[in-house]
Amino acid sequence: MNRTTAIRAIISATSAEPVVFTTEAACRVARSISDRRNHLYLTAGGELASSLGIGVAMQVRRPTIVVDSYASLARNPMGLITAGTLPRLSLVHVVLDDGLFGAGDADAPTGRADVCALARAAGYDSVMSTARPDRFMTLVRDHVSRTSRPVLIRCLLSAPDEPVAAAAAAVRTGDLPAHARRFTESIGDLGAIA
Repeated sequence: MNRTTAIRAIISATSAEPVVFTTEAACRVARSISDRRNHLYLTAGGELASSLGIGVAMQVRRPTIVVDSYASLARNPMGLITAGTLPRLSLVHVVLDDGLFGAGDADAPTGRADVCALARAAGYDSVMSTARPDRFMTLVRDHVSRTSRPVLIRCLLSAPDEPVAAAAAAVRTGDLPAHARRFTESIGDLGAIA
């Protein structure tokens, strides 16, 4: 499975639920597949995706999806600890694990920082890991439709990504205020923000 296949599955499994994407690459892929107003693209500060997603989930009190990367989560695991202490948090935390530790294709010691073990130790209700696209789609769909507790789904990526037209899919800096407003309005439509 590659990043595009995984993100396509996440978008297919969601409709109005808030989805927070981390990393520029994931944001470009998501935007090229379907640029929805309930998608928040964190093109910078991706290590804060889980923190932001937790705050959104607490406000909307409905399933919220965080699409994280192994590298972002390994650099800031505090979201795991926070989510694990909130047993009624409707959070589907997806970790796209490509075995790399950030920009420049730096190899990651992914075997040393076991995000699944960290999530279990933090108190996540359910923790799963898969490399199979069909299983991943089923896990995401099932948990988006019925989760009321924090769950973590680790998606192992091994196939090369499809090319994405960067210019067409990029979230430009000048667009960020409008993009944030659009996302906030979509949350308000869920009745969370007055």
